[in-house]
Amino acid sequence: MLGCFSESVEDCSILLYVFSHLLEHTSSKLINYQVSVAMMVVGAVPYVRGGLVIIAQILGAIAASAVVYGLLPGPLNVRTGLGGDTTVVQGLFIEVKSTFPFPLTISKI
Repeated sequence: MLGCFSESVEDCSILLYVFSHLLEHTSSKLINYQVSVAMMVVGAVPYVRGGLVIIAQILGAIAASAVVYGLLPGPLNVRTGLGGDTTVVQGLFIEVKSTFPFPLTISKI
């Protein structure tokens, strides 16, 4: 996703709104695979074009990670996971709550 480091979903939505307006003319607002799928579901983008865009987004992410890997002097020693005593079900609902406004915000523009 876009890296919204805010505690508030509303703040993240405002950031996404501004970001999508900045890229409006260059990317047709298909800045994330979630948005691409949402636009295909509502019929704003044809399925073939949406599928090709999603493939391009995945290949772009792989290429970007290769560039970052090449720029770093050594291995990146990080782990992702749920913190504290958060269960997997709670983590799923946190992810859904934080991800749901993303395509909704973009589609309302």
